[in-house]
Amino acid sequence: MNLVKFKSKSIFIIIIIIIILFYVEKFLKIILIIRFPFEDNQEITPIDWQQFIKEIAMGIISEQTPKKLQEVRGKLYELLVHCIPATDIIKVSHFILF
Repeated sequence: MNLVKFKSKSIFIIIIIIIILFYVEKFLKIILIIRFPFEDNQEITPIDWQQFIKEIAMGIISEQTPKKLQEVRGKLYELLVHCIPATDIIKVSHFILF
C-alpha cells in the first residue's frame, strides 16, 4: 500500500530532509538565544509579559492618580487580550510588589 502520493520516493525524502533541517535550524537559534549550556553566573532573562507586568507595577508604585489608573487598566487589558491568565498576572505582580 502506497501512502505517499509522490511520483518518486526521492522527492519525498528531499522534502522530509528540508523539513527536518528547518526545525533543526530553529532549535539551534533558540539554543543560541538562551546561551546553552547554562553557566553558574548566568542571568535568567524575564519573559516579555513578565517584564511588562514589572513596568505596570513600577508605574503603580510611582504614581497613584486617576490618569495612571486608566493607563494601568489599559495595560492589564492588553495582557488579557494576549491570553496571559489573570492568575499569572496577579501572582507576578504580587511577587514584584511585595
